[in-house]
Amino acid sequence: MTSAHVRRRRTIVSALLGCALVAPAIANGPITSSLQTLASRHLGTERSYRIDLPASYAASGSQQRYPLLLVLDAQQHFAHVAANARFLAAQGDIPEL
Repeated sequence: MTSAHVRRRRTIVSALLGCALVAPAIANGPITSSLQTLASRHLGTERSYRIDLPASYAASGSQQRYPLLLVLDAQQHFAHVAANARFLAAQGDIPEL
């Protein structure tokens, strides 16, 4: 097998693994987030950030405390990080974030 075939096979396996991880998380509910802004005096501009709350947040009346996960470069990575966090929480591997 040539190195091109090996790379192609690895790419396909990686894509299938990614789908296998994300699909159950999406099945647990869509990734809903809210875009917020914060004014920065030092930068002289507004900065935006996204917040994704677990489904149980609304049911708890916001009385329960949750761990915080900060994602740098969230414009590119937010959706798949949120999906993976929901998947891992649904499996019981991590607490809801």
